Amino acid sequence: MTKAGSRKYMAAYLLLLPNIILYILVRLVPLFGTFGLSLFRWSMVEDPKFVGFANFARMWRDPNFWIAFKNTLLYTAYVVPAAVFLGLLLAVLLNKDIPGMKVFRTLFFFPYITSPVFVAMIWRSLYSTDQGLINGFLAVFGIESIPWLTSTRWALPSLAIVAIWQIVGYNMLIFLAGLQGIPKSYYESAQIDGAKRWKVFWKITVPLLRPITMFVVIINLIGALQLFDLTYIITQGGPSKATLTLVYYIYNYGFKYMRMGYASAVAIILFVIILGLSIFQKTLFRRR
Repeated sequence: MTKAGSRKYMAAYLLLLPNIILYILVRLVPLFGTFGLSLFRWSMVEDPKFVGFANFARMWRDPNFWIAFKNTLLYTAYVVPAAVFLGLLLAVLLNKDIPGMKVFRTLFFFPYITSPVFVAMIWRSLYSTDQGLINGFLAVFGIESIPWLTSTRWALPSLAIVAIWQIVGYNMLIFLAGLQGIPKSYYESAQIDGAKRWKVFWKITVPLLRPITMFVVIINLIGALQLFDLTYIITQGGPSKATLTLVYYIYNYGFKYMRMGYASAVAIILFVIILGLSIFQKTLFRRR
């Protein structure tokens, strides 16, 4: 390598150095610190006591952990497919050069940039069994009030609806950027060949959006597996642990029961789950 090439590489690494240092401090150090803490019993008051993998063994025997694990996966299954599909559908519908279309795009994106705490409080009011607007609207059609947040059957799907409503605008924006990057000549050629719209969508739009779809699915998956704010504000894990999720479970043991070592062990398991599912999704999309 020439001296000029070496200088370019050195300049590139120097420019990247602040980001690399920040990544190490913000990501890697806390990750390894959490793993190290998972091997101790620590109440944040007494001195840490090394217990090895006892926290992981206790987690395996705790039925509440498996309830949180099941609820988290079920919530993810509710949110991710619906949010991705609706985001793509909205992007296709709003991908038009029509006056005023930007207003609709902004309106659909607005819930995503709204404070999660504010969103949770508004939806908690809407879901009220006796005074909520949703049940009031259903009463007009003679439908009995639904216990959205007080029923073990409805509580988790109710949170999923809020999450879908909040994130679908973000998905729409990402898909919209992907749609506008597809050359129009592809669609013009398909029209000349007499292809129908549905076939054009499946044969041209969907394959060319595959990298965008992979990104959206992984981002939605990570977000769904880390559900906390809606659970904390709206249901507090109830009723009867129907909305107990892994992150809320970690919060309870870490800051409520003062068992930081055990909470760190659960956090490591959640990290492994997210990493494994993300790698699986990425591999699946690449093979296809």
